Amino acid sequence: MCTRMYKFLIISVVCVTGISSAGGEESERFIELKNRLDKLRNKMKEYNISAYIIPNEDDHQSEEPAARDKLREYITGFTGSAGHALVDLNNAALWTDGRYYLQAGYQLPPFWTLKQLKKPKITDMDEWLIQGLQQGNRVAIDPKKVTTESWQQLNNSLSSASIELVPLENNLIEQIWEDRPSQYSKAPLFVHDIKYCGEPYESKLQRVRNRMNVINTELLVITALNEIAWLFNLRGNDLLHTPLFMSYTLITLNSATLYVDKDKITLEIEKHLSVPGAIVTLKPYNEFWNDLEATSQTVKKTFLPSQSSYAVSLRVPQNFTYRNHSPIIDMKAEKNDIEVEGSRKAHIRDAVATCALFKLMEEEIPKGVHWDEMKVAEVLDKLREKYGQQLYRGPSFTTHAAFGPHSAMPHYASVPDTNVIINTSAPMTLDSGGQYLDGTIDTTRVVHFGEPTEFQKKIYTTLLQGVVDLADTVFPSGSRAANLEILVRRPLLKLGLTFSHGTTHGTGVFSNVHEDFNGSYFKNFIGSQEPGYYIEGNFGMRLENLIVVVKSQAPQNEQIVKPLLTFSPLTLVPYEQKLIIPSLLDFREIAWINNYHSTIRRLVGDEMKKQNE
Repeated sequence: MCTRMYKFLIISVVCVTGISSAGGEESERFIELKNRLDKLRNKMKEYNISAYIIPNEDDHQSEEPAARDKLREYITGFTGSAGHALVDLNNAALWTDGRYYLQAGYQLPPFWTLKQLKKPKITDMDEWLIQGLQQGNRVAIDPKKVTTESWQQLNNSLSSASIELVPLENNLIEQIWEDRPSQYSKAPLFVHDIKYCGEPYESKLQRVRNRMNVINTELLVITALNEIAWLFNLRGNDLLHTPLFMSYTLITLNSATLYVDKDKITLEIEKHLSVPGAIVTLKPYNEFWNDLEATSQTVKKTFLPSQSSYAVSLRVPQNFTYRNHSPIIDMKAEKNDIEVEGSRKAHIRDAVATCALFKLMEEEIPKGVHWDEMKVAEVLDKLREKYGQQLYRGPSFTTHAAFGPHSAMPHYASVPDTNVIINTSAPMTLDSGGQYLDGTIDTTRVVHFGEPTEFQKKIYTTLLQGVVDLADTVFPSGSRAANLEILVRRPLLKLGLTFSHGTTHGTGVFSNVHEDFNGSYFKNFIGSQEPGYYIEGNFGMRLENLIVVVKSQAPQNEQIVKPLLTFSPLTLVPYEQKLIIPSLLDFREIAWINNYHSTIRRLVGDEMKKQNE
């Protein structure tokens, strides 16, 4: 058992001012990126295009695409998972949000302009385009990589300036990317066992059809990979950190067709999808587009989820469509009891691995053993494998072990050129997660192996107050996450400080670590709570727990119509004691923290004993 469960480790030593590569290597990288821009502009001239937009997403609007679909990264050199690029014949610009703004500033070549996202998606680019282009100019984008809503908003803005927005499916980046990875994984699909997912696919399929009947639609188009995987209780290996597979689905009131690479289909998958009354037809991935166009012509109304691409809309009769969020978003966001219980167990195992990491670092750093950011990620992955009881399937995202100034970049991920030694001179932020068959993890903690400054302790304690204030609240079912966010931000705002990223995202079960939800809290919702603070060139801190929404023990007054709910922590990793200033905390906050740590000692401690630690 970890003998110092509440006293965390932290190393660090080297002072870093940026994440740039060595001069010669950086120059070579910039030259290559400039060559790519030149090739793209030549292609643009061939198509009579004045500007070209490169979104981050793939054809399924995935947040983190497969390697062969990272087109924006290829043209910009920026590796963050949020951001969209725009190239005209003379200029190039990247828009990204507050999580990646500093990182992008380091990674972008000097001939790129960095802009901060203010509006969602690609619609932030309209002012830049209108100011830089002339009437009659043509702007192109691959319609498979942008939602219909974003397309329409941008098109309306550009049309007002007499600029044409062109849907160009012959993707220009794909045409110039000579060594592009040729294919997705060929690993077969596999069934996500009922003991982990908690509901057979035929039941889910019937619930979807019930929703289609309510809104009087005869065809539902599903393009989101996590929705397809959830619906059919299948998983795959096409994305690096998320167990999904490239696919589309068409559902009618009496049929379901899954479009997927048939080389990935085994006899087990065929048997799994052959339940009487809910048989799923399997067809090649590329046949989706023709079938979509043909099938949509035979029904009275087609349900097009708002997350689907503009390319999908182009193939469906517009007068016979219903547009809204996919019904599957709410279904998969409201976890069943088996999924919640599995997630709790997964977090306990993951906490054992994280505590073991911190214990190891705490023991070895004073002895002069070398630790750096990349080593943290490597060791943690091995520990998750060791303690995962054969349920661990890899990281749920790239591990962000950020020491000192690197921690001021919310989603910094170390690479060989930026990797630094960790010692006692500064805090380290560790944002990491694992994929387990029974749950998906996303945990952020800050540790310090030396003596933190009073300001660092004040910031940490203030962030912890925000965590407690939100976690301890009681609210009616259906309350909006945006309305409760002030609770987690308020302690920092009292200091006149804030941060630029959101505080809540949904999380799947052996699926997306960032999962869409409708913005409301309801029983069995699983998601994050994560306040942070960042000073460029100095340090940053973020504390992130995953929680599950549960019934509150508060009295249910008859005047309160909706059930009262509260949050129950799933994450079970202790806070850094040396960074807490107890005198800043009130009795309620201290009681919550003590109770949280007691729960960790009981649940994680018992698991450590079981695993002979």
